[in-house]
Amino acid sequence: MRIEQEPCVCLWLIGLPAVRFAGEANAESYNRELQVEGLGSAWALPGLELLMEEPQRKADVWQAMRRLMTRWKSTDEQNDQ
Repeated sequence: MRIEQEPCVCLWLIGLPAVRFAGEANAESYNRELQVEGLGSAWALPGLELLMEEPQRKADVWQAMRRLMTRWKSTDEQNDQ
């Protein structure tokens, strides 16, 4: 099977336009896991520009990433940490 045909484990929605496209209306959804119809699980993140303007948001992104990281890392990679 080609990798493009495998199901998506967790789609990253980066920036407010992507979050809105997925059906969420605002930035309140940042750093949360969302269920997007037809796509499955998605993770809403602030865009790079917002992270540059408000660096304190990076800590929230990192905490959310630590919670969700097990979805895209193999068991061997997790044991190495």
